[in-house]
Amino acid sequence: MRQNTQMTDITLKVGDVCIQAHRVVLASTSPYFFAMFNDDMAERQSREWFCMKLM
Repeated sequence: MRQNTQMTDITLKVGDVCIQAHRVVLASTSPYFFAMFNDDMAERQSREWFCMKLM
């Protein structure tokens, strides 16, 4: 489903790479994404998340 962008609801942009994703999957596997999508942060409403580089 992710590869066909079916029902994806966020685009992760890391450098010049775009990855279609499902918020519920990210939030269920990562405390970072859970907080980002549930707390009062701008990403809660945004359709895109930007990251300059991954560590």
